[in-house]
Amino acid sequence: MLQTMRQSTQSTAAKVIIGLIVLSFAAFGLETLLPGGAGTSVAEVNGEEITPFALQEAITQQKRQLVSILGDDIDPALPAMPFKGACSLSGLYDLEPIRVTFLNEVMKLDPDTAKRNSPLYLDPLADIPLILSVGDMETDEFKRHQTELFAAWSAKGLSVDEVRAPDCHHYTIVGHFGDPASDLHKAMIAMMRDE
Repeated sequence: MLQTMRQSTQSTAAKVIIGLIVLSFAAFGLETLLPGGAGTSVAEVNGEEITPFALQEAITQQKRQLVSILGDDIDPALPAMPFKGACSLSGLYDLEPIRVTFLNEVMKLDPDTAKRNSPLYLDPLADIPLILSVGDMETDEFKRHQTELFAAWSAKGLSVDEVRAPDCHHYTIVGHFGDPASDLHKAMIAMMRDE
């Protein structure tokens, strides 16, 4: 059977077909032939779409740069996901309200871009604990963003905690983050220690 296949590939027609396949890969890349390959972007910067492949290449380049800087000091046992968790303070997790304000003159968000870049509608890239905190003195809109992200990501089975930040807003919440007596500081330390 293999002999028959080998003889079949020796014909001029087979060589032309194989040549066309090779040329298409060389000219357009493999991702254009795969589902979701071409035309799928993870971001857009200055009107230029960033493909998943381009993002991965940029990450690889940054890793190489870190290796060249750190040299022998880099830990080869560094895990693939070196983060124990994340903390977001008084965040904006739904960009749609920004799209309908004067800020959109600069941001230039359309409904699809706003949704595609809103954490509220995204799937987290890592299954790590997340602490959300919004200042008690924040506007109702900041509080809505946190409430909705907490509900959405908790429904996806992720470990999400809300930590109160009394008597502060998004300019002063960082002080609670660094205050060892605050609940926010204690929650971060516990997360880092896996408590």
